[in-house]
Parts: sequence; structure tokens; C-alpha cells
Amino acid sequence: MALCLFPLLLMAFPFGFLMFSASFCRAETVTDIPNLSGFHFYVGSEDCRSDFHITVSVGKAGEKARDRLFEYNADYRPPEADYLPSIAVTEQGEVSISITRTIEDIFVQKRQWEGTPINYRVEKRSP
Repeated sequence: MALCLFPLLLMAFPFGFLMFSASFCRAETVTDIPNLSGFHFYVGSEDCRSDFHITVSVGKAGEKARDRLFEYNADYRPPEADYLPSIAVTEQGEVSISITRTIEDIFVQKRQWEGTPINYRVEKRSP
């Protein structure tokens, strides 16, 4: 019975299997910093075969809600040690996000979150 249905499914959805395999992505939380000066930072990665995105999100410590601060496309992947951003909160209460490597594309880069300034030390590759 299953063998009889496969040709019908293939005719109805000829590119269905190809689209599924081409859009496969693996997402994971890489770093979780639960209480850095009252902030909860999350660094996640999404590996989509041809792209490798890093996302930095923030929320208030002890709360589940979070907002995306920064997302970029890196042209390198783990296990390289310096693929993750460094996150710090200065004495003035500003958030500082630094990346030691040149990055390819920036998709999200917020300059402020709930009144807190966000400074970036990032070098974007020239087109």
C-alpha cells in the first residue's frame, strides 16, 4: 500500500522532499549567562549548511522573556575558539559586545535595550 502511494505523493509534491532537506537548520544555545549585572544573556547558533548565524539575546535576570540584540552571519564555524562574542557590562551600566574576528553580515544590531546603551566592537568585512 505504501509503495503505491509514493508515486502519487511525488506527483503531488515533486519538490517537497528537496525543499525539506535544503532548509534543514540546527539551532542551539551555546552560552547562557543568567545574572550579569541584572541581565540574562543568551548566545545561540544556527547552522544552516551554507550559513552560520550567531544570535545574542537579553532579558532581565530571573525572567523568561528575552529580546534579540544582535545577529550576524559568521564565515567560520566551531571548533574555532573565537567564534563567540564577548559580553560585558561596564561600570557605567552599558552593555559591551565584542567580536575578535571579522564577520560577514549583520542582520540585527540594537543600540539600546530598555534604556541601556549597547556598544559594539565589531569589524564587518567590506563588500
